Amino acid sequence: MIRSMVCSLLLALSASVAVAARPVYKIELIDHDDELLPKEAMVINDHGVVAGRAGVKGASDQGLVPFRYVDGVLKPFLPGPTEALLVQDMNDTGDVIGRIFNDYYVWRADGTTEAMPGMSLYAINDLGQMAVRSDDSWHGHIYDHGTLTDLGTLGGNNSSAFDINNRGEVTGIADLPGQYPPYHAFIWRDGQMIDLGTLGGTTSWGAAINDLGHVVGTANDKKGARHAFIHDGSVMKKLPPSEEGDTLTPSDVNDRDEVVGSGSAGEVLLSVAGKTYRLKNLLGKSGAEWERLMYANSINQAGQIVGVGVRKGRLRAYIATPVR
Repeated sequence: MIRSMVCSLLLALSASVAVAARPVYKIELIDHDDELLPKEAMVINDHGVVAGRAGVKGASDQGLVPFRYVDGVLKPFLPGPTEALLVQDMNDTGDVIGRIFNDYYVWRADGTTEAMPGMSLYAINDLGQMAVRSDDSWHGHIYDHGTLTDLGTLGGNNSSAFDINNRGEVTGIADLPGQYPPYHAFIWRDGQMIDLGTLGGTTSWGAAINDLGHVVGTANDKKGARHAFIHDGSVMKKLPPSEEGDTLTPSDVNDRDEVVGSGSAGEVLLSVAGKTYRLKNLLGKSGAEWERLMYANSINQAGQIVGVGVRKGRLRAYIATPVR
C-alpha cells in the first residue's frame, strides 16, 4: 500500500511538472520562389496549410499576391500583383476570404472566386458559414450559403461579428443602450446574443472563439486598464502578462485554449496553461536569425503559429511549430 501511495505521488508530481513545463518551438521561414517574397502569413488551418500575402520581387510594396503554402510549396491563387489586398481567414477546405480595396471575396480551393457585395467578411468556418457585417444595417451577421442571419445588438445600434466556430457560434462586439454607449464582447449561440461583460470596467472586445465556445479578447478593469481575457462559457478570466511584463492582445485561440497575439512591447506572445511567454524566447537555436517576431495572426489545433517577423532586417512570414 505504501508503495502504491508513493507511485501515486510520483505520478501526480510528474503530471504537475509536465503541465508547468516551458513549451519549446521551432521557427521556419515560409520560403519564397524565384519571383515572390512572402511578407505576411495570416492564417494556418488544421492541415497545416498557410494563407497570406507575398511581395513581387522588383515591384512596389503596393503590389501583393495572395498565396497558399502547402507542404512547403508556395502557390499564388490570383494572377499578378494586386493593390490593397487583405487575406482575412481560411477554413480546413482551403477556402480563403479577403478583400481587394473595399470589395470582399471568397477564393475557393477549387480555383473559383465568389464576390460578396454589401458585406465585410471576417471569418469562415469549415462548413462555409461566415461571420460578416452588413453594409445596410451595421449589424453582425452569419452568412450561410446565401442566407443572412442578423445577430442583433446588446440594446444599442451597432454590432460586429469577428469570428465563428464550427458550431456556428460567433463572437465580436455590440453596443449597449444609450447615447454614447460602451461596447461589450458577446457570444451568439442558439439564436441569442449573450453579453460576456468586462473585467470591472466599461468595455470589452471578443476577438476569437474556439470550438469549445471559449472566447478570447480584451477588456478593461475598473481603473480603465486593458487586459487580455479568456471566457470559458461561465466566467471571464484575466490572462497574465509575460515574464517581462508584456500584456497580450489576443488574435486567435485553439481548442487547447492556447492563445496567441501581439504584446505591448512589440513581441509576439503565447499564453498556455496559465502562463504567458514571448514566442521569441521559446525558439532556441531556430530563432537565431530572427531579430523580432511582431505579429502572430493564427494558431491551429496542433499549436502551429503563423505571423510576421523581422529576419535579417526584412519583414518575413514565419511558421512556428511546437516540439515540446
